[in-house]
Amino acid sequence: MDLLTTEEQQVEAIKKWWRENWASVIGGALIGIGIIVAGRMWMQNQTANTRAASSTFEAMMAAVNSGQKDVGLEFANNLVTQYAGSPYAAFAALASARVKLEAKDKDATRAHLQWALDNASQEEIKHVARIRLARLMLSEGQYAEALKLASVTSDGPFLGTYEEIKGDAYLGQQQPEQARAAYASAMQHLDPSAAMREIVQMKLDNLGAVDSAMQAGS
Repeated sequence: MDLLTTEEQQVEAIKKWWRENWASVIGGALIGIGIIVAGRMWMQNQTANTRAASSTFEAMMAAVNSGQKDVGLEFANNLVTQYAGSPYAAFAALASARVKLEAKDKDATRAHLQWALDNASQEEIKHVARIRLARLMLSEGQYAEALKLASVTSDGPFLGTYEEIKGDAYLGQQQPEQARAAYASAMQHLDPSAAMREIVQMKLDNLGAVDSAMQAGS
């Protein structure tokens, strides 16, 4: 009898608890379902965006490589404006910079490179954009700006290139000793098989030839 009473009390307690809490239980369940559905929709949307960005990028490169550069630039602009968070947008900015450089539009080239530097999510792309922007500054005689841009903390495969740029900037500023030190550092950090090593070595040799000529003149 006690057992029956206890069971009846338990059932009644459960019924009472349900009457008092059913709304919150169902609400919590609906929220949980909503989170799952929203997460799936977000993932599907991200996948769709990635596919769209990839297709646009392929169309852009096909247009550029076939000589339809204006069309390619339109695709690139679409990537930058609609898929700015995608890695393809940064690649598109680099490609646009190359097209504009070939057209001798250095202002537009600089703008595209700066966009890639400011917005790329991958550090490798940022390094590429920074290096190309620094070389553009060197070509315009903006040695101090190029030197500042190349003076970044990097212990990876780009360090040798940064050191070479610094050497060029110092040389442009008529600072041969600093240029020599930067070129020597570049030689230490460039891959032994890198073709750039020959170019940097030539720059070092030229500095040596200048020193010899100055000593002979004195």
